[in-house]
Amino acid sequence: MSLLYNITPKKTSVPINEKIMLDNSPAAPARAAENYPHVLDGDPSYLDTIANLDFQCKSHNTIGCGRFAISGVCENGHRAAMVINCGREWCPRCGQQKSDAHKRRYGRLLPKVQQMRTMGLFTITFPEGERSKLRGKVELGNITKKVIQVMKSYGYKRGIIRWHWFGECSCSCGQVKKFGQWYDEAGKRAGIICPKCGKKDYYTTKNNYHPHLNLIIDAGKLEKNKLDNIKTSLRTSVNALVVHYGYSNKPGKMLHRIRYITRATFKAVAWDPELADILKGFRNIRCWGTRTRYFEGYWNGRIAWNLKDLKKEDRKDVEDIKEIETSYLKCPCGCNITWSNVILDCNSIPAELVKPFGGSGRYYLINCNIQE
Repeated sequence: MSLLYNITPKKTSVPINEKIMLDNSPAAPARAAENYPHVLDGDPSYLDTIANLDFQCKSHNTIGCGRFAISGVCENGHRAAMVINCGREWCPRCGQQKSDAHKRRYGRLLPKVQQMRTMGLFTITFPEGERSKLRGKVELGNITKKVIQVMKSYGYKRGIIRWHWFGECSCSCGQVKKFGQWYDEAGKRAGIICPKCGKKDYYTTKNNYHPHLNLIIDAGKLEKNKLDNIKTSLRTSVNALVVHYGYSNKPGKMLHRIRYITRATFKAVAWDPELADILKGFRNIRCWGTRTRYFEGYWNGRIAWNLKDLKKEDRKDVEDIKEIETSYLKCPCGCNITWSNVILDCNSIPAELVKPFGGSGRYYLINCNIQE
């Protein structure tokens, strides 16, 4: 097996000296569309360095997404590989709705949302003249802090907040939503197609920067005076243009809302390459009221609704989230998998030696004939 490098010298149960013939077959797991250099500048110290190879080479291409994998072994000695995804919004793999990256984002919020009997959602937009000022980490972070302070002043001790960077795509024929995806000859997602007039957009047309905040709190229907006061406070504190509010007490709709706020809106880096550089490392999802070293937090309450309260389709979607997290995954033989810090180059593994398992398309058995 081709070994790229070992991130840390810690002891691992996976043999690191085993070698096999290199095979650049396109059918190899998570094969990238183009070759990528094996030698990287600098000493990688964490997995994100591998997932974000394009930033290493000062490029915004996502050809490195899915190229590398973490090696693991189960108690019976069966070898496995877990593909590393970049998680970027404009990635053809990670930017799709219900992708592994998307499910991971809202899956981590699900335990918090399950503590809510009712969910209120504020959407805060900004005037067009103010949007050019919201292009730095400091400016965006200050807006987030001010909004949280306003909500705390009205007694909301916990909540979730996330930025959306661009608005909905639109077509000259008037179509705004429900665009279809279309793919080029290489099978890569190339853009969207209008269901009304059939016009194709190559994700290269510059979309207008439209930052807006999505804010989730424990609230249902608010009295008109209280809602008006909150909206006025938010507009005054952050110079907001529109503050919209909605709520729901149905588990399915709550799940839909966290899917909505965690979806990708920065669909193409060509829309704003400068902003893509600025946002690198920005902490987009913020939860206040969480536990700290000196504070017990407010997210340690009882579960208000269970996954069985969801519809069958939503319940299956939530169950898939567990598979994405390696701590829940088991080998098809039933044994636990121990994952190491050994990084594998997927292009170097012959296609005939790998077999996918699980439903996410992220995990593979290597040189194994186990039947699921």
